[in-house]
Amino acid sequence: MSAVQGTAFVVLIAMALVWFYCLRKLSHQLRDRHPEKYDEMDLEDLWPQEAIGWMGRFDNSRPVLALCRFLFRGDFWSLNDPQVSSLSVFMRQLAVVYLAVFGFLAFSILSQPRAERAAQGAPVAAALQGAPVAPAPAAAPAPAAASEAEVIYSRAMDHFRANRMDEALADFRRVIELEPANFQAYRAIDAILAIQLRWDEILTLWDAYLRVEPRDANAYYERGGTNYRKGDFAASYADAAKACELGKAVACPRAERLKSMLK
Repeated sequence: MSAVQGTAFVVLIAMALVWFYCLRKLSHQLRDRHPEKYDEMDLEDLWPQEAIGWMGRFDNSRPVLALCRFLFRGDFWSLNDPQVSSLSVFMRQLAVVYLAVFGFLAFSILSQPRAERAAQGAPVAAALQGAPVAPAPAAAPAPAAASEAEVIYSRAMDHFRANRMDEALADFRRVIELEPANFQAYRAIDAILAIQLRWDEILTLWDAYLRVEPRDANAYYERGGTNYRKGDFAASYADAAKACELGKAVACPRAERLKSMLK
């Protein structure tokens, strides 16, 4: 890696740290000053609530999509909040610069002359020609084969990232057929249907899940968010209150806000 490439790599790391700091700050601003927008974007689910979420199949696709729309469509202007607008504009510019630096770094590496890459590998080849061959380490035990549901879920996420929503939706539904209690598959379907404003289908989806897992606080919280978007604030309050009762702490302030709206 050349000095320029090394510098670009360090810049990318620094920009990523700045981005996450700004993201946290923006999330707090929306939570404290625009709670309705905060709830609408589901920013509470942008990060795992528990440490194990970082190691599992945590799915934050819906708040990430909502955040992208908020920043790049300029939804922040409608809030009439100078601080939120200023921070959002800065984050949008930062994202553009980050992509430009990343593109430059990727291009510079991929366009590196073949001779130069061969020269970098020459010492390895020379060592292999005369050096005794070290015995191969013992093979690690083969990992357990992934289940059919895991394979289909992975394929569905690939479709989702490639914006092939119909294929992703079909695969996520197949996962639910195989694993009726797979919460992440339900959330992924929710995210896809929400883009298309198909609120009634989302409610039917969560109703089905809650028949399987009737004490899942996260499911009540998700269904409450859909009821909120549909404009059914009474149902949204009931779901938030139930989620709070079942131990989801972030649902409690949402329930209080909705309760005050119903008075």
